[in-house]
Amino acid sequence: MMVPSRVLICRLSAIGDCIETWPVLTALKRFAPECEIHWVVDCGVDSLLRQHPAVDHVIRLPKGWLKRPSQIWNLRSQLRAHAFDVAIDPQGLSKSALVCWLSGARRRIGFAPPVSKEIAPWLYGETIAPQRTHLVDRQLELLTPLGIRPEEVDFGYQVADNERKWWQQTKTQLGLGRSYVVINAGAGWDSRIWDLTRYGEVAQHLHTQGVTPLILWGSQREAEMAHAIVEHSGGVGKLAPDTNLPKLAAVLADCRFYVGSESGPMHLAAALGIPCVSLHGPTLAERSGPYGNHHLPVQREYNPVSRKTAGNEAMLKITVSDVVEKCYAALQQTRNAQQLAA
Repeated sequence: MMVPSRVLICRLSAIGDCIETWPVLTALKRFAPECEIHWVVDCGVDSLLRQHPAVDHVIRLPKGWLKRPSQIWNLRSQLRAHAFDVAIDPQGLSKSALVCWLSGARRRIGFAPPVSKEIAPWLYGETIAPQRTHLVDRQLELLTPLGIRPEEVDFGYQVADNERKWWQQTKTQLGLGRSYVVINAGAGWDSRIWDLTRYGEVAQHLHTQGVTPLILWGSQREAEMAHAIVEHSGGVGKLAPDTNLPKLAAVLADCRFYVGSESGPMHLAAALGIPCVSLHGPTLAERSGPYGNHHLPVQREYNPVSRKTAGNEAMLKITVSDVVEKCYAALQQTRNAQQLAA
């Protein structure tokens, strides 16, 4: 079996999906420690990728690159200069498969249809029909043509020391104790958004258990949502500071557990080993929820039609009691873990 020397990962977006691809990196590095891994991306997750110990080089694509022939030609030249042995496309779309093909890699591996879509399957040299359910496991199946079958899943990311130091200082300034829970109402799709008033009620319940609800936000819209949750919590929730993704990792790595719908921050928390109380409506937890058996997903209804453009009716089936019950279970779980570690 050929041991690759230079591998290109063609997962362009989104943040959560990129994070769920990290186990592919660590499996590759364990199989071939000298292997040089490059990653092409077109979203802000590049800031995390540049800190990942298994990534040797990150190529951040400019906005609108696919509509500019000169940008496509420049990317082709840039990629082919590295003489990749293998290009792997975990995304399965035309744009990611095109990057795979432009690389000139001798082996181009992607998913067979219908997992891969549009013209993607015709741009690969080898295709895999995944047998597993969760996206993390399915992506690892892309390594089987290389003879790699990892026995364990390792995301491999560690929070940088400077981010840890920043958070310890910031936490002190916020008057935040050691016991806090992150609540994040934001999500990439409106169909994944839960009711803000209910988040405020969950925050109140957490406060009665002696933990501080820290309300996360990223964009301006999410900041408005976070302020609303703090208000609905009667002021017991604390607004999180402004963060970039590496700083967010430090905030998440230090919390008791995470509460929120499926999103990039949820997958980052899971990758850091933090238990997640994840809320699901248009997606299934067993397919794309937080990876691992220590998480506590909440789902009342699965409505696969309610995705990017639909409403959040399936999410609104989830009650406050549903979420609070899982939060109490998470609190007990983390208490048990602390006692074992003592």
